[in-house]
Amino acid sequence: MECSRLMAERGSSLAVGTEPIITDAYFLPSNKVIHVTGPHVTDGNVTDGHKMQLQRTYVNVLEAAARQHIRSVAFCGISTGLFGFPKAQAAAIATRTVVGWLKQNPNVFDAIVFDTFSDSEEVTYKRLLCTMGSGCPDASVSSSECQQAMNLR
Repeated sequence: MECSRLMAERGSSLAVGTEPIITDAYFLPSNKVIHVTGPHVTDGNVTDGHKMQLQRTYVNVLEAAARQHIRSVAFCGISTGLFGFPKAQAAAIATRTVVGWLKQNPNVFDAIVFDTFSDSEEVTYKRLLCTMGSGCPDASVSSSECQQAMNLR
């Protein structure tokens, strides 16, 4: 209800690339919910445009949360369900984008959580986060910084 009202007030839907909408969480175990739409991939055909849209979606959430002084954010696998983005590719984009943003914006958040749906997704995220300091193209991010900045459940 609140999200619909806010979309009507701004005069646009929650489309890919639009500013996230932050609402109260009501009966959820958090203070706020950040509503965002990621890219829709058809037939598993991921384009460079999809990748850039997904990266921008994560950045938009982080920036919106920071502006509202929200100190922790939990991410689900944006676009990996009905929107068809392959989970492993999405996880790589998510971790690289979020860790890179945190590196450029230290002390903004107390915790970032990647909330995974399955054990295999959890393993994927853990591997990606643990290799950020050595195997990742962004070698400036150390494993200890990554472990300190991120939580995974």
